Amino acid sequence: MRALARSALSVGVALALLPVAGCSDYRDGSRPTKLAVFVPAHCASSEAELPTYDQGQTAGAGRVPADFQAVRVTHCAWIDYSIDGRPERSRIEMEEKRASTVSSALSAALELPDQKFPLFSDKACPAIAYGPQYLILIDESGRAVMPWLPQTPCGDLRAELTDALSGTSWTERQTYKFEAARN
Repeated sequence: MRALARSALSVGVALALLPVAGCSDYRDGSRPTKLAVFVPAHCASSEAELPTYDQGQTAGAGRVPADFQAVRVTHCAWIDYSIDGRPERSRIEMEEKRASTVSSALSAALELPDQKFPLFSDKACPAIAYGPQYLILIDESGRAVMPWLPQTPCGDLRAELTDALSGTSWTERQTYKFEAARN
């Protein structure tokens, strides 16, 4: 009889905890399988250097090679302005921030997967546009790669990555301005 009571108690506790375990807003998604491409060790300073985007991710971004030891990081973000109301010509303003170290928090955040909404979720994303941005990791020899940036289901950076970037001591700032033709 005691075994039956113990069994009933275990099932009751498990059923009580089930709703709590299923309440997460996110589940882990996937990580990229391709390796990050090698890039110049600075942000785009001309139209030819602008990275392209595919479904919210920077083309060429991927997993950092296992033998790559980043010692510096560059954060690139840009704003695109129309000139004279003509959409085919625009002025690009690229902000570059550099840090002479890569924190363990930033390294750990870059290893996270994208977040996804749980299956059959009723969650929705707000209508917010995020400005394009990317990171460049640089090793001791000057080689640079563009890591994949883990996102939330709505396309913004995961909180862990945002926190790591906010906690980074940026030592240099530079702005590039140039015109770019748009097709």
